Amino acid sequence: DCEALESITLAETLTAIHRGTFWGCRSIKSIEIPEAVVRIGRYAFGKCTALEEIKLPDGVTYLGTGAFSECRKLKEFHIPSGVRFLADYLFSCCEELETVEIGNAVTYIGIDAFCSCKKLGAINLPHALSRISSSAFLGCSALTEITVPEGVKEIGKRAFAFCTSLKEISLLADIPAIEEESFLCCLSLEH
Repeated sequence: DCEALESITLAETLTAIHRGTFWGCRSIKSIEIPEAVVRIGRYAFGKCTALEEIKLPDGVTYLGTGAFSECRKLKEFHIPSGVRFLADYLFSCCEELETVEIGNAVTYIGIDAFCSCKKLGAINLPHALSRISSSAFLGCSALTEITVPEGVKEIGKRAFAFCTSLKEISLLADIPAIEEESFLCCLSLEH
């Protein structure tokens, strides 16, 4: 039980933070990950509801399913340049998340990756991106515009549904597969 844990000092030689390591540590506010870490496992920081800041080293190449889900106080996040896949539920229910910098190597955004990130106002999708999965941005009600890069081949079901402030979508190329309800209830959509 780590509910009262407020601070953590991690060994500089640590190379991975495994599945559920800090799951539910509701009092942690910030953490700096050592430079040697290359892997953050599934739900490693899930439900760290007080977590406001986390800094990842550039060497991180893997972020597991739900690694930061329900980190309700997290406001910004920088995804290291070596990460290629944004896993399912990665930031789901991070209600205070306003900005995310996505590295240029990302090719895939998973199911519910940013679902219910209600304050996410803008996001730049990388040119390498080829798939935006189902419900990836569902309920991102502050999102006002999105540019879908040329390489995207698929936009999943309800990918941008309930993005009620979304006014503009720019599709830079023909997309072979835009699944049903991808833009459901985008009530402010103009273009």
